[in-house]
Amino acid sequence: MHLPLVDREAGAVLLTCRRLVASAQELRDDFESVSSNSRLEEALALADQTADRTATRLHGKLYGLRGWNHQQLGDDERARTDTETALAECQATGDLHGIRVDSSSLRVGWGGGLRRRAATPKSRGRACPSAGPSPAIRSGPERDGHTVRPRKP
Repeated sequence: MHLPLVDREAGAVLLTCRRLVASAQELRDDFESVSSNSRLEEALALADQTADRTATRLHGKLYGLRGWNHQQLGDDERARTDTETALAECQATGDLHGIRVDSSSLRVGWGGGLRRRAATPKSRGRACPSAGPSPAIRSGPERDGHTVRPRKP
């Protein structure tokens, strides 16, 4: 595992940004997309305050999450704009995972291509009503269209 070296000030900024991202993700999981975007705005502002390369690598993640939030809120134009920005940031920093995720989001398309969950508070861990039961709680010999074979002892 490669851990980048950063100075004390940049490290404090990174830690604060990471905490804001974690909080934003938790809020998004609870369908609190507006509050989540507020946290992401704080993290973007902090990341912009430092010239440290590690902090600037967060931009792709931050814009990508904000794009998902806008999609959840039904603002497809802002969702697409943020996702395109996220993709450009990931390409600029060589973030292959971010490139894959954001490219996929843009390929599927906002505004009908993605199934929206019902915006119910505190529904973390529950399956999307329109998507049927989640694979984690589905029972029977099939899962996601594939036959699940028991392992031999």
